[in-house]
Amino acid sequence: MLENLNKEILSFKETAIMEIANFGRNHEHTTGQKIYPAWFGEGDTSTSKLICNKTVEALNTGKTFYTYQNGTPELRFKLAQYMNEVFNINTKPENHSVVSGGMMGLRLVCDLIVDADDEVVLVGPVWPNIRSSILLKKGNIKEISLKLSDGEWKIDFNNLLNSITSKTKMVFINSPGNPTGWMIKKEQQDLLLKHTRKHGCWLVSDEVYHQITFNGLAAPSFLQLSKPNDRLIIINSASKSFDMTGWRIGWITHPEELGQHIAKLVQITTTGVPEFLQIGFMAALENYKSITNKLRQNLKKSRDLMFDRLRTWDQVECSIPEAAFYAFFKVKDIKDSLEFAKKLIIDTNLDTSWYQLFKFKVPFILFNRIEFIKINNQKKKLLKEMGDKKIYFNDLKKSKKLLNSIIKDPESWWNSNEINRFKEKISGFFGINEKNDLFRWINFFRNI
Repeated sequence: MLENLNKEILSFKETAIMEIANFGRNHEHTTGQKIYPAWFGEGDTSTSKLICNKTVEALNTGKTFYTYQNGTPELRFKLAQYMNEVFNINTKPENHSVVSGGMMGLRLVCDLIVDADDEVVLVGPVWPNIRSSILLKKGNIKEISLKLSDGEWKIDFNNLLNSITSKTKMVFINSPGNPTGWMIKKEQQDLLLKHTRKHGCWLVSDEVYHQITFNGLAAPSFLQLSKPNDRLIIINSASKSFDMTGWRIGWITHPEELGQHIAKLVQITTTGVPEFLQIGFMAALENYKSITNKLRQNLKKSRDLMFDRLRTWDQVECSIPEAAFYAFFKVKDIKDSLEFAKKLIIDTNLDTSWYQLFKFKVPFILFNRIEFIKINNQKKKLLKEMGDKKIYFNDLKKSKKLLNSIIKDPESWWNSNEINRFKEKISGFFGINEKNDLFRWINFFRNI
């Protein structure tokens, strides 16, 4: 059946992101273990009701027909307003085209620019989909990699400039970066833009994280340094800054004459972003200050919590990101990060396999620091009693020691008189009737 399909498509491997996502989903389905997904570039906050309500209103008023390929005039006007205000620039509605997500924007730009054997210079590490888009066009990738040194991602900027020659068709840069959180400096932007201008190649900048910085300011954009005739294209998305990952709406900022060609590509791919989604997105743009300020505050708390822990582990080498929302770190002596990630899902990197404990219906043993758990005073007393019964630890080594001591016969421990008496107390306090139900027990731990 497959022999007559496109060989380029058949030869493409699944990205590591999708491989680990499918592995985790399957593990959750087959074991019943709740997996908290961290494999996609999104947070855990759903879209603002303000945006949703405008979208529902648009649906209810019949905004369900085909629409403009580049986006409605109203939304393109709002995009120009937004970009001009955020970056102190002067763009027109005709400089912006609405597309079905930032990824679709990148794919369309590759369709516009890249031919077979064209050279594309990109800065890595970078999310894998841009590579796939270039390779599907049979382009040749020349990657200049950031290096993690002294707790900071750094680029050999002269090496980047020297890699761009008269043979280069396109330069791709992602700043703020996924997954590093690295941001290119403004003076480097200026030098890079002048260098691509000199060689006549296209500069494509993925700036979808421009609002997610931890200094309270939008990340610098190449648009702030560009001239009207520059071969400069900016990719943006509603997904990250407005908690709209599932909506699939983004935009491309481009020289005006590209608009008609982007419209042609949209026509033969998605036909255009549904109008009711565009109306919802206009509400996001109109309220961007309040939405993005709240987002940054929440993400900073998450970042600080994560890296406060990561920095204490000798086996971990990391950089505290200036922007975006990723923890991209190196674990010493780990050669295969994909297999390591799979092992974490099953094993949580303890000597004792959590999967074995699930198999024997043994509850989680907590080893969190208590200041990271939202609990009231009553539950603090319970945690103290759990500590006395050796059910709760706030020390990883003690928790691991218990797990290893019971793994050979976990059911005896689980059904011992001491543990049963405590389970009865927990059942009464939390209204749990099925005392031996593993998943209700897990929920107890989550609730504290």
